[in-house]
Amino acid sequence: QHWFTELPPVLTFELSRFEFNQALGRPEKIHNKLEFPPCLYMDRYIHKNREITRIKRDEIKRLKEHLTVLQQRLESTMEHQGPSSSSEPQSNQRSVIHKPFTQSRIPPDLPMHPAPRHITDEELTVLEGCLHRWRTEVETDTRDLQDSIGRIHRTIELMYSDKLMTQVPYRLHAVLVHEGQANAGHYWAYIFDHNEKRWMKYNDISVTKSSWEELERDSFGGYRNASAYCLMYINEHEQHLIQEEYDKETGQVLSGMDTLPPDLKEFVKEDNRRFEKELEEWNKEQLRKAEQEKMLISQKTIKPPPASVSAPVKEPEYLEQPTRAELPEETMEETTNAISQAATESEDKGPEAVLQTVRISLILLC
Repeated sequence: QHWFTELPPVLTFELSRFEFNQALGRPEKIHNKLEFPPCLYMDRYIHKNREITRIKRDEIKRLKEHLTVLQQRLESTMEHQGPSSSSEPQSNQRSVIHKPFTQSRIPPDLPMHPAPRHITDEELTVLEGCLHRWRTEVETDTRDLQDSIGRIHRTIELMYSDKLMTQVPYRLHAVLVHEGQANAGHYWAYIFDHNEKRWMKYNDISVTKSSWEELERDSFGGYRNASAYCLMYINEHEQHLIQEEYDKETGQVLSGMDTLPPDLKEFVKEDNRRFEKELEEWNKEQLRKAEQEKMLISQKTIKPPPASVSAPVKEPEYLEQPTRAELPEETMEETTNAISQAATESEDKGPEAVLQTVRISLILLC
């Protein structure tokens, strides 16, 4: 056996509504009726109550065995019970049976089983009294059996209703419903509005007021192809989960962290502080990365310094003279005249003076 040492504030039960059909080779939905209460007491499943729970379970087992015996006796009595007392035969009235004559050797009005041929009125009165008393006794026994069966049912139902076993109540908060078969269907939910004290039906975009009777009809199963597949119960003592809380001094509705218990509220505050610190460090890290990227981009966009201006290249003292083929005809003629003039003057001057004259003439021509 397994026992709970602690229970969560919310209990979720997933109901198995599908099974695999080996013969057909496909899953099928189970439409059997399954009832569930609006309030579920978990005391019988807690470890500290295990001894008293075992005693009560043994008592329930004994009562169920006795209930089976009583039901069998009731069925046997009902099978042999005669007509009800409302249809009593009147002893002072007798009817004459007229039957047609037959050729049978045995008179048709003779009984087929042994019976007295003659009975006096006194004997008939005694016999009717015995039968009436026996029927009364049978009816009394039947009522007693039915009453005993009813008492046993009530005893079993109230076995866990004492104060000791009703300390941990869980209220039904939501029911998820599936309508259809194993391979297709439609879903909707019933959620209890704890402020308005009524059930609400959430069906796609439609939200309507509902009732426990409608929830039973759609969720228990057994009547149609709709049934519940998930139940959610909430600890009734955890009021902060289902109801709005008010400030005792101001009377205003509490919201957010103000609705939390002190220990959970402190835990959330500490977690928020750690988160804010992590967020601050993350912002600093992002800022540092942004500055580094900015510096890298600025370094890439700076232009290189201009190259130093080089000194003009000094022309050589002696220029390359063009060839004769490259000189124009006029230049060639002028050059020839200059050389001839220099030759004439060479007679009066020295060779160096003539050479200098020719050089000057060539420079002027260029």
